[in-house]
Amino acid sequence: MSSAKIIEKNRKIEAELIACILPMIDSQEYTDISIREICERIGITTGKFYRHFRTKTDLLTICVDQKTTHLLDEIEGELGGKALDEQLKLLTLAAFKASLMLGPDGIIRFFNGDSKDPVGSCRVSRGILVDRITNCIHRNRPDLDTEAQRIADALVVLLKGVSFEWYTKAHEGNKSFDPVVCLEEMLDYCLPSLLKRRQ
Repeated sequence: MSSAKIIEKNRKIEAELIACILPMIDSQEYTDISIREICERIGITTGKFYRHFRTKTDLLTICVDQKTTHLLDEIEGELGGKALDEQLKLLTLAAFKASLMLGPDGIIRFFNGDSKDPVGSCRVSRGILVDRITNCIHRNRPDLDTEAQRIADALVVLLKGVSFEWYTKAHEGNKSFDPVVCLEEMLDYCLPSLLKRRQ
């Protein structure tokens, strides 16, 4: 088999795995299903799975990264004509909504960059969001160029804080906590001071 055919076959297997797991994430079935069951659903061996991913959390990370990129791409089309604080709010909310599919337990592990668990590495999703935020600042407020990275880092910390609060509330049995509403309120409160303070 030629190299091009092998590469195409590998891409197809990865796409099938991602397509198979996305509905499981949405239904929270993901945490209970084994790699063997995932492989059986798409008709591959576990060996083929391990040629592409070390663990099912590696697969999950790719799913979140793809969803993050997709939602940020959609939002960027709606940013024109909006104030910078509103643009940053929309970008941050879009990235957060991509990770909501993990649920409160998964999101806390996903955002915990110090974890030895492979899912504890959200560098790609974080990098995608940071790049979009800094580019947005550069386009709208060149006078904030030197502060763009710090503003982006502050927004990522805010995402982590809301994620931790969601995790905590869920484990306290508080089902009424809405992490998206909480994040919206925090962004409304923090963004004006983040941008004003650095002018």
